Amino acid sequence: MAQDAALPSSADHLLTDTVQDLYWTLRRLADHATSAVPLPLSEVEVLRHLHQYPGVSVSEIARDLGLQHSNVSATLRSLSARDLIVRRPDERDRRCTRLYPSPTALATRAEIDGAWARALAPFLEELSGEDRDALLGTRPLWKRLAALRPALTKPAAPLLEERRA
Repeated sequence: MAQDAALPSSADHLLTDTVQDLYWTLRRLADHATSAVPLPLSEVEVLRHLHQYPGVSVSEIARDLGLQHSNVSATLRSLSARDLIVRRPDERDRRCTRLYPSPTALATRAEIDGAWARALAPFLEELSGEDRDALLGTRPLWKRLAALRPALTKPAAPLLEERRA
C-alpha cells in the first residue's frame, strides 16, 4: 500500500491542472500581445536567467538551470546571433567570460513585461481589493514554486506499471 502514496492526490492533481491552465493561458495572451520574436523555451529560460543574474558564466547557467554545458553554449550562440547577449571578460579572471542581456534583450524584456501586464489587466481590474490582497498574499508560495528545480541526481521514477508489479 505504500506505493499508493507515490500517486498524486486529488489536491495535487487540481494544483497541477491549475498551474498548467494558468501557464498556457497567460503565455497565449502575452504572445499575442507582443511583437517580440518568439524564442524557443530553452532560449527564454537562459535569457530570463541572464536578466535575473547579469554577469553569470556559462558554467553557472548550466548549474543553476540543471542543463548540459554544451546545450547552454548552443543556446547562447543562438541568442548571440539574435543580438540578445553581451559577452565580457571577467575582471578578475580573463579566462572566464561573463554574460549580460544586451540592450536589445532589455528592450524585448520590457516589451514582453508590458504585454503580460496588458494581458493580465482585465482580470486584475475585476478583482476586489480583498481578492487582490489575497492573490498578492500567495506571492511567496508562487516564488517558491517558481524556484523548484528538478533533482537531477535522482533516477527517474519508475513507470506506474513497474511500481505495481
